[in-house]
Amino acid sequence: MACLLAVFGLKSMLASCKATDFEASSAYKSIVAIVLAVAVMMGIDTIFAAGRACDKATHSLVAAFSKLQIAVKFNFDTNNKNTRYHKTDILAYINGAQGLSIEADNEPRFYRDPFQKELFLDAVDTARNLRFFTTLMEYTAAEGRIDGAPKIPSFMSVSGSGALQQMVAMFSAKISLMQRLLEVFSLNREEFKELLSRPEIAKQLSANSIDEVAAVQKAFYAEGVRDCFRPTGKITFMDDDPVVMGCMVGSSFSQMIGKLDRLEIKILASCDTIE
Repeated sequence: MACLLAVFGLKSMLASCKATDFEASSAYKSIVAIVLAVAVMMGIDTIFAAGRACDKATHSLVAAFSKLQIAVKFNFDTNNKNTRYHKTDILAYINGAQGLSIEADNEPRFYRDPFQKELFLDAVDTARNLRFFTTLMEYTAAEGRIDGAPKIPSFMSVSGSGALQQMVAMFSAKISLMQRLLEVFSLNREEFKELLSRPEIAKQLSANSIDEVAAVQKAFYAEGVRDCFRPTGKITFMDDDPVVMGCMVGSSFSQMIGKLDRLEIKILASCDTIE
């Protein structure tokens, strides 16, 4: 605005001293018109302005974790007899979050804390790893590796384990907690600490400890040996063997939950909430 107004002053200063056709009212009207035009422009830009890049990056990553949660629940729901691949949707949100992290790192922060790009990329890598194990289980469950195909008998047998359903519930709970912890990338440190102090978040942080997860995993293998890991038909390929299937599923959940735990520790440590 100052540059535009300076143009009128420069125009008058460059004019001949002998000029007699100067009209003050015309100059004032031009200045007022520019001021009003710029004010309207700024108002429209403010109303329709896009959100902060850090918020968009966070929302995209939260959506990726939400898709992972949905995929795992769907895959191990014994009422769903057919498979459905979720890899493409998940990858789109992960790539979107990674791309937006560049803008978030470069946007003006003003009074806000610096964007934690390195930690954000750690969260992106965690989402990619979870997608790998989720896709592995989806491919293994599908007959002929075809999207939408029926789930093979050995997978259905393993999915019927009560302990496995507990692991699915634990994984889902950790994903729900992680979706709240990811707000560290859009909140100031003090705001995030206030979020952690809320009773519902503190309860989620204390739930599903490493020992509890290990106990459920041990129960899963014990239950499998006793009931679920028995062949239901002819074993032609390794996938047809419930023992192989159970080991693959159990190790995948162990890796996924472990990676979520490590990311949780990093996020909490970044805000000086733990030693």
